[in-house]
Amino acid sequence: MSVVNMISVISTLIFLMSGMFIAIFWGPKTVLGLSYIFVIIGMSVVYGILYIPILLSENWNLSKWGSVAMNATYFLLINVSVVVVGFHLDWFDAGNLRMLVGFEVCIILVYVLASVIRWISDFNTASKMNDKLRQIRGVEKKSI
Repeated sequence: MSVVNMISVISTLIFLMSGMFIAIFWGPKTVLGLSYIFVIIGMSVVYGILYIPILLSENWNLSKWGSVAMNATYFLLINVSVVVVGFHLDWFDAGNLRMLVGFEVCIILVYVLASVIRWISDFNTASKMNDKLRQIRGVEKKSI
């Protein structure tokens, strides 16, 4: 379920960021084809699936630096692939430094926001589990 949630979060964030990018650099009256939507959904699914090792790494007892290295590798993989796909699909003009920086900022924002949303979700899940454990322990103490 975590992968499906991450795909949803990533898709939503990509649509929001690409919408802002397009409005700023291409103009608000830009018309896109349906293929653009399918490419974004496809990329979101691929990046969601590539997120599985990050989710599994929580069970691998990685050191702090191991976890940082895994997240940095994931980010680098995503960053390079989005730039390559974006370049081939003419999402940005490589000769326009401002546009390239804007594209990179969008990629970074999607990654950071997705990470924050996942952290908040994990925190809320842990809080609910702790509350449930306290509730169960409270019931057990009363029965003794």
